[in-house]
Amino acid sequence: MKALGTYIFAGGFTLGVRKHFDVQAHFEMKPGLYKKTFKANFPNIPIFEGEDDWPREKYKNKIDFVYCNPPCAPWSNLGGAQKGAGAWRDDPRIKCWRDSFNLLKELNPKAIAIESVPRVYSKNGGRPMIMELTKEANQLGYQVTHLLIDGGFTGLNHSRKRFFFIATKYNLNASGLNFQPLPTAGEVLGSFKKEYGKDIGHLMKLGENEKPYLKHCKQGESLRVTWERYNPPETWVRGGCEEE
Repeated sequence: MKALGTYIFAGGFTLGVRKHFDVQAHFEMKPGLYKKTFKANFPNIPIFEGEDDWPREKYKNKIDFVYCNPPCAPWSNLGGAQKGAGAWRDDPRIKCWRDSFNLLKELNPKAIAIESVPRVYSKNGGRPMIMELTKEANQLGYQVTHLLIDGGFTGLNHSRKRFFFIATKYNLNASGLNFQPLPTAGEVLGSFKKEYGKDIGHLMKLGENEKPYLKHCKQGESLRVTWERYNPPETWVRGGCEEE
């Protein structure tokens, strides 16, 4: 089956999609600051830059799956969230969502998936846009799934929550998702040893006071959270002016 990506930039999304699909091309924005990295890893996948120059007719009725990763800054905690609840509406990068979604009409794929940060689905984030696109996709004959998922439960070695807008021409059975427990820090380190043939624990710059806590990390828990569990902030000795 054939796939096409939009706003994939350096190509991380394509690494996964290529395991199941023959990726035909990337539709990207200008300027292509990511291009050198992408081409080093995917030299045979063509890139078409600038939305006005996307060759939509060339791929019409020839793509099974469109996957999209438009900029998430309008809703990210470090970006749009600092500007107020409705600021995303005036962000020019929102157009990337519309350009991606319009490929349902322009390419007629069997399915599309648009990925972003969870806040795009919050009431104070982009949910009005998501509901508008859902209604439009339904009118085009697609069934829509809103998927909030933590990548840590599907094999990622750390917690990473994401939202997916998925529209399909067929009923999507999501009951087979391969949920599994989040890994422990030791399991993650062990996976590197298995893959590279050596222990990389020495790369973790832990002080002597932190090392004993490594074995107490719970699944999906950062070392800092573990440390604070045993050393509550209210017990910390803080510097300051001494009373005379």
